[in-house]
Amino acid sequence: MAATSKKEFPEIEDAVRIGDCHKPVISYNQKSFTEFSVFSSDSNIFNIFTFPVLRGIPETALSLPNSIVITESTAKKIFGNENPLDKTLKAFEQNLRITAVIKDVPKNSHIQFDMLVSSSSFEIFKSTDWWDYNISTYFLLKDNTDYKALEAKLPEMQKKYMSTNGESLKNGLVEVINGSFIFNHLQRFI
Repeated sequence: MAATSKKEFPEIEDAVRIGDCHKPVISYNQKSFTEFSVFSSDSNIFNIFTFPVLRGIPETALSLPNSIVITESTAKKIFGNENPLDKTLKAFEQNLRITAVIKDVPKNSHIQFDMLVSSSSFEIFKSTDWWDYNISTYFLLKDNTDYKALEAKLPEMQKKYMSTNGESLKNGLVEVINGSFIFNHLQRFI
């Protein structure tokens, strides 16, 4: 949806996909942690959302597979006062290299995570299937875009790309399948 939306709608400046990986087992130096909320994200997340980076380079932090960004409190819990950059965490049967540390996500943020793993670390992000229920797409709109007008165009895209056996979804852009929320409405995040 992210790439197609950017091509079809010139009012979309950028789009990022974010997936919830829940709370996997994270290992470091014989210690295991299960309390961290982990999301996967495209590398351009820092172009769209304001997550202040304390260490590392935001433009490249998630550009390579097996890259991970952690929050300040997560770094403190795992590494104490050590610099966590370039250290390796184990999760999802992968070695993940820490490429950046960001400030803790504010409690009033819609997205709550302790760690971000590069989307290129997961096969599901390589799929062109529009029917993945664990990945959300966020748009950054160009200045002065009427988001309601764009929102009105989205059902046609839905019919074009998300039909089942030639029959499009019935409830506009809101659909729940197996308890999963696919897409609701466009919101401008400020």
